[in-house]
Amino acid sequence: MLSFPYPLRFLLAHNPQVVTTVLGIVNRSISTHLIKKAGPDRSTAQTGAVTLIQRFGSALNLNVHFHMPFIDGVFRETHNGQLKCHRVHAATNSELNT
Repeated sequence: MLSFPYPLRFLLAHNPQVVTTVLGIVNRSISTHLIKKAGPDRSTAQTGAVTLIQRFGSALNLNVHFHMPFIDGVFRETHNGQLKCHRVHAATNSELNT
């Protein structure tokens, strides 16, 4: 889950284009990190994720945030057309704190 500071929540709540742009940046950043960690060539690797954009918190307060489960691996197509999965290990404490 990715939550945002209050000023950004209001901006995201009132401007769908900003939500799309921010989601693209976040998705690309996480995908790039997973691909680098898995090791295959970035030009052929793919990740997978599903995003649920939630607009309200449990108290019906304005709280735009993303639920983004990612696949714990990176896929690439081999020379014979089959997909190969490169597993990515869980994030370390230092990776989570940066």
